[in-house]
Order: sequence, then C-alpha cells, then structure tokens
Amino acid sequence: MIDRKTISTIIIVAVIIVSMGAVIIYDNGLQEKDSSGSVYNVVARVNSEGSGIFIKSNVLSERGGPSSFYTDNDGYYTVDESNAAAWGGLIVSTPGAATIQHVQMQSLVEEGLKLKFTLYQEGEALDNNHVYFVTNIANKAAVEAETHINCGILWEPQFSAIVDANNGYVSLGLTNNFFPGHTCCVIAGYTSYMQTHEDATARFLAAYIKGVDWVTNPANHDALVQLCMEKTSGLPEVAIEDALSHITYVYDDESGDLNVLRKDISSLVEGLAPGLKRTVEDLGFSSTTQFASRFVDDSFLVKALEINADESYKYSGPTYSIKVACIAGDIHQIALHAAEAQGYFEEYGLNVSVSSQTNGPGVATALQNGEAQFGLMGAPPATSTAINGKLVTY
Repeated sequence: MIDRKTISTIIIVAVIIVSMGAVIIYDNGLQEKDSSGSVYNVVARVNSEGSGIFIKSNVLSERGGPSSFYTDNDGYYTVDESNAAAWGGLIVSTPGAATIQHVQMQSLVEEGLKLKFTLYQEGEALDNNHVYFVTNIANKAAVEAETHINCGILWEPQFSAIVDANNGYVSLGLTNNFFPGHTCCVIAGYTSYMQTHEDATARFLAAYIKGVDWVTNPANHDALVQLCMEKTSGLPEVAIEDALSHITYVYDDESGDLNVLRKDISSLVEGLAPGLKRTVEDLGFSSTTQFASRFVDDSFLVKALEINADESYKYSGPTYSIKVACIAGDIHQIALHAAEAQGYFEEYGLNVSVSSQTNGPGVATALQNGEAQFGLMGAPPATSTAINGKLVTY
C-alpha cells in the first residue's frame, strides 16, 4: 500500500443534516501529486470489448469482400500487407485522436497494413499508400452526416445502431475479432483523494462491482436493456440488444488482481509511443513495465473484493459525496449507472453524482483537474494523458 499523505489543498466541508441523522462530506481536490508521484491511478477494469468497425457495403463489395480486408483465423482477424490494396485510399472515422478506437485503427493501418495513417483534408487527392482519418465522429448521426467517409470505428451501442439502420453501412468486425481480449475501458481515481479516503475508495469499487454483477446477471436483462435505452437517449432496442451481446463487462483479472492489466498497459504505452509527447523515461521510469506498475494500483480493488466477500459487512459511517466522470451515451459504463439505480452506492455510504463527457480525453481532463474523484474511460486516453501531462512520475 502506498504511504498516506495529508493533502492541505483538499477542502472538506461537513454538512450535518440533523433531521436526516446523517453526515454528508463533500470533497473538492486541486491537482496535486501524491507522495507516489501520481495525480491519478488506474484502479479497476471496466470491459474488454465493446466497439466495432463499420464499412459502406458498396465499398466492401467493390474491393473484394471481407476476405480482402483481413484473414479469418477461427474468429481472429489478422491484417497484413496482403490486405493493403483493399484499405488503401479509404477515409475512416474515429471518435477522437486519443481514444482507444483511434489507436486500434492506427495500429491496423501502420503495424498491419504498413500504410500511412493520415489526417484527411477535404478535397485532397487520395493516395493508396495512405488510409485517411477524420476524428470526433462519435455517434450514428455524425457518421450519417459525414458522407465522404468509407468506414469507421466506434463504441457501442452507436456501432450497432449504425449497422442495424440499413443506411448503407455493414459490420466489418468487432474489435475483439481484431484484438481479442484487449483492454478497453478502465476506472481511474484521483490519487490524492484515494490516499486520504482509502475506505471510501474501496467502498466505491465494492458498489461498482455489485453493479457489474447486476449487469451480467441474465435475470436482469430486460431491466438492463431499458436502462441502456434511457442512458443513450432512446436508441432502438434492437441496437441495445446487439450491443450488449458484444460487450464483456469485467472489473478485475481472473486472478482477482490487475497483474494482466499492468502488462496490457505496458504494451499499450509501446503502441502509443509514436503519438506521445514524452517517454516514460522522461517521467523517471526505466521501462514501460515500471511505469505500468506505478500507474495501475489494485490495492483498493483487493479491499473492495474483501468487503463484498464479507456477508456480515454493513457500512454505518458518514455519507460521502463523490463525482464520477464517464462518457455520455456509451454503455461500456452502464454498470456505473446500474449501481446508482440499484442503490448500491447508498448502501456503502456514498452519494454519487455523474459528470457526462463527450469522450475519454474529456474524462481524463476532468480527473486530472480534480473535478471528479473517479473516471471511466478508455485505457489509451487514460495512459496518454498521464504520460503527456507528467501526471505519473517515478
């Protein structure tokens, strides 16, 4: 466990509500590194799948069908230089340059196809040695408005809404076909808050875990679909159903800790390296492995699992108000909303408010500035923001 540190810049305002017999404690943190050298740390997983690649059906047909774009090895799709002719000159959309979806597409293009991944400038002549991209295309409506794009990558349930709409786009594959078992979204926590509120942090994760368990319980499926529709501004039920069948919700590794996630983050840093402003060496680390070991802290998750394993556990202390940032309209984070709706946070003495952001980088910014105590976002924006902003140092 990292040594605790008293943070003088945290303002604690205790409001005693006599009529309710409760104490609600509000915490607002200013950006400050803990003694560990961290502004925020990754403390849990969220999911390992939940995005897909869509393509215009006429483009798919004209360029030889799916077998021209990838090789299917029992559901694992490999992309290499033999597929370059199918992809060359296409314009693809991504939800943002720092999102996991953008990073995955860039990896397919540069590492697989050996083509250049280039920002598209309207009206420019297209070169088959490039795959062009446009960013900030984050929902079905935005995709339909960008008539010049040929294909794209997007999170659920927007991906399913696009391919289910019969608007000329079809699925080229899920990201788990191209990157099986990949780390997608994570939970990060503002380090100064967590180190001065260790028990509240563990209780937050314990409640979140119960939310994941509720989401993955088949008995709750119909209620889950309704919750997803509510949180995505009424997307069609069929799109929600399809999206849920594609997403794998998790909170830890199979071993009950985050050792596999540390390895994933280490590999992710290597993949992000060309687009980063700094290296882990600039932050004082000798390797990506050492950085990942500092960045990922599973001590709170281990404590949360212990809390949930204790059938006699019942919280009876003061109520803490915390803010959690997450991406709007993205059901990767639906377990957060489920835990809120089912009263699990209240059960653990927490009053949770949710701050909606447009994408993962927005969540990272809210967390970095101390505007939120916890954030749910893709592993790439969490990692790239931490490195570029020197938010985790040795």
